[in-house]
Amino acid sequence: MAEKKWKKRKIDSHAERQIITGMIVSTKFLHQVIPILKVELLRTRFVRTVAQWCLDYYNKFEEAPQTTIEEVFVGHTKNGTVDETEGEVIEEFLGSLSEEYESSSHYNVKYFLQKAEDYLKIRALEKLSEEIDSLLVIGDTARAEQVVGNFKKITKMSLKGSDLIRDEEGIIRAIDSKEEEVLFQFPGSLGRRIGAQCRGDLFVIAGVGKKGKSFWLEEVGVIALLNGLRVVWFSFEMTEDQIKRRVHQNFLGETMKPETILIPVFDCKLNQSGECSKKCRKSRVDVLNEEATDEKNMVLPYKDADPNYVPCTVCRGNKDEGFEAVPWYIEVHKDGMKSERAVRKAREIDKLARGGRFHLCAAPASSMTVLDCEVYLDNLEMYENIVPDIVLFDYPKIMLPSDKRLEFRHRIDDVWQGLRALAQKRNILAVGADHSSTKTFGNRIRQGQQAEDNRVLNHVAGMIALNQTDEEKKKGVMNIGVLANRFEDFNTEEDIMVLECKKIGRPILDSY
Repeated sequence: MAEKKWKKRKIDSHAERQIITGMIVSTKFLHQVIPILKVELLRTRFVRTVAQWCLDYYNKFEEAPQTTIEEVFVGHTKNGTVDETEGEVIEEFLGSLSEEYESSSHYNVKYFLQKAEDYLKIRALEKLSEEIDSLLVIGDTARAEQVVGNFKKITKMSLKGSDLIRDEEGIIRAIDSKEEEVLFQFPGSLGRRIGAQCRGDLFVIAGVGKKGKSFWLEEVGVIALLNGLRVVWFSFEMTEDQIKRRVHQNFLGETMKPETILIPVFDCKLNQSGECSKKCRKSRVDVLNEEATDEKNMVLPYKDADPNYVPCTVCRGNKDEGFEAVPWYIEVHKDGMKSERAVRKAREIDKLARGGRFHLCAAPASSMTVLDCEVYLDNLEMYENIVPDIVLFDYPKIMLPSDKRLEFRHRIDDVWQGLRALAQKRNILAVGADHSSTKTFGNRIRQGQQAEDNRVLNHVAGMIALNQTDEEKKKGVMNIGVLANRFEDFNTEEDIMVLECKKIGRPILDSY
């Protein structure tokens, strides 16, 4: 019996720490938790103290204290309102909030507010039960009934609806909060064309086998990490060591072994052919293959080109100037991956990430359901204090369905539905990789060409396709098609050209 009580207190402490952490770092969380928070419901003494400080601060300044809470603590310590024992606990707690301060701009208010409501409901019912029990022990049934009648449920939810025309405050809140929901966007032209991905969304990267879907998932994780977000990657294809090598290769921009490689860069077709007569043109020579008999070989291979040739992008972004994007190359020698450099770089990344985290769970294929992933995320939150903003799945089609008796194609749809629900429930961005039909080998992937079951389009907020011929792969070119975008207009016939160099772990060098 004693063991059960110890476990319960530990869970309570965790939930209460989450509540006061939110009250300290997020004004939006503090504002929304006030209507449901009764300080006396909090079980832990130091939590009650800090919570009251946050409430007092908000009543005065209408914002969360953030790092100012440390000054509030010092003030209370000096005037003797905090005893030594409680002060030590509060000081230790405030000292542990550095990552939360750094990532406060991405604070998952909706998720933590729901958890706070769930916990406070339990505490209110526990308090009610204790009070009723004490009255029943002395036989005071009248007061016990009165206590039950006066009990007010704790809820932030409202089913009253709203007026879409006259609710001016609601209109402002809905429009202004859209930016707060945005979590992720690819850089450059790629990001502008695809658009931003938000909390609660399911985003999918589709492609035929071995075209780089895992590289792209990894790139999402790296970009998110460097923007201070917390990422969890469930991989059912590669081993932990394989993924670690890839990720750190991306960080370093290094090859696996020493070698000289060609890094693709953008150039103009008119520069390569020598047709450009503008004074601003960077190159004075061309790379036209005079002996070419077909369009495919009109440009000389890099090794045969004039060494004085210079790629030119002066007119890039100006359609009126006739810029036509094509790849060219820069020759670079790479020393190869070294563990010592990887560790040093990891330390640099950790500082740049400003509270961001990148956690990996590598599991065998067909070993986890969406529910198993949820349990894993709950444990990660409980024991490592990692609450993700983005969760990557590589890849959902080899996850287990919630019901193994389903037909294969229904199993796949079951998993996609589960991932969509997971994104909404935890208020995160879920990103998955999807195989397209084998019929698309060598062709552009279009809507409805997902392997086995194309119902994934019913569940996604956004979906892109990795299109690449064998010739484009040699050139370091990937063409990205937009297959779905719930919030932006898009054209399925227009691709975005992306330059890649997988030899250094970089699937996105530039885009146009």
